[in-house]
Amino acid sequence: HIPLFAISLCFGLITLTSHSVSVAMSKIDYLSQFEKIIMAGHSIQLYLVKFIFPVDLCALYPMPLSIDGKMYLSFLFTATLLFISFRYRKKYPKLSFGFFFFVINLILILQIVSVGAAMIAERYTYVPYIGLSIIIGILIERAYAKWKNKALFLYAPMIFLVLLSILTYNRTKIWKNTGTLFTDVLIKEPNQQLGWGKRAFYLKKRGDSIVDNDEQYKMYSKALRDFNKAIKLDPNITINRNGRGDIYFKREAYDKALSDFTAGYELGDSSALILTNMATSMYKLNQKSAAIEFYNKAIKSDSTFGGPYYNRGVDYFSDKQYAKALSDFEKYIGFDSTNGVVFHTMASCLKRLERYDEAVMFYGKAIEFYPSERELAIYYFDRGLSNYLIGNLQDSKSDIQNAQNKGYDIPDFLVKEFDLQTE
Repeated sequence: HIPLFAISLCFGLITLTSHSVSVAMSKIDYLSQFEKIIMAGHSIQLYLVKFIFPVDLCALYPMPLSIDGKMYLSFLFTATLLFISFRYRKKYPKLSFGFFFFVINLILILQIVSVGAAMIAERYTYVPYIGLSIIIGILIERAYAKWKNKALFLYAPMIFLVLLSILTYNRTKIWKNTGTLFTDVLIKEPNQQLGWGKRAFYLKKRGDSIVDNDEQYKMYSKALRDFNKAIKLDPNITINRNGRGDIYFKREAYDKALSDFTAGYELGDSSALILTNMATSMYKLNQKSAAIEFYNKAIKSDSTFGGPYYNRGVDYFSDKQYAKALSDFEKYIGFDSTNGVVFHTMASCLKRLERYDEAVMFYGKAIEFYPSERELAIYYFDRGLSNYLIGNLQDSKSDIQNAQNKGYDIPDFLVKEFDLQTE
């Protein structure tokens, strides 16, 4: 048993360590250690209630801002149960074992050591609830042996299971997606910034995938409302600043985007992502020397992140500095060698530098990794045009025909040159 306990303890420590370097680690320094213990007792009582009556469930139970009288009563209730279990451990060893099994397996998530942003988390109760299930099983067995009306023990569990099935089915509707889940959280906990932030990112992600500009604008507007609410509740969460800044950037509100990215940076987020976002916004605002400085900071900050090379390459390309853009894109494909958009932009740099043979080769890579049929038509046309410029007329005609077949509007001079059919 000792080796198994040691393994369990080891994994518990790994969990704490992993959370300590992630956003899941939540500081609740405003509570004293004594108050955290009171809250732990209250949490145990809540877990007991949710086990017997799984109603009013929520994906996120926020940390309390203070300890109230109800929590002290809950702590006394839990302390009494612990005392009784210990006091009668020899007389009722199995019952005591079940309760202590439940409590011990909850210890790491009772916020005595701060882990996560929630007071309780039902998803961690699968193993602890085994202890309570042992207690229920023993009590049912003893009651069955003494109870004369045996039918009660047949029908009561069946009715209870039907009720649980109905509750479970209704709960699955809330877990349909991140949006429905955190909408439910916000109905129950409207003053929790994490709920607003999570739903905002869900809406932003949906907006990123929408092609229609009007529909995308509407979705981004919904995301912005949620980001605004989250930031108002807690302006010190940098990830929400970054998310809102990204939407502002996509809407070409570069000053607002930079303001949010800078706020995140000043709050202590010096990640390569936020440095890159700051640099890109600065470049758009014609603060080019500052932008280059922050691109360099981003590259130095994280050598495994290719974002600064890509964004700086795009900026150089828009400024017609094709050699510098090409150099950055060459570095970027070391991180992402299957990005058709990047290969197409590299080819476009080479074409403008009149390195047509190389351009043809990179247009070929773009065609190999095309992101959509629309882009594929463009890639075929651009390669066809480059082939035309260096006299590869047969290859040029083949590419131009492929582009035309995919819906690209071919210029008249190429239609006449290759005697293409038009509608």
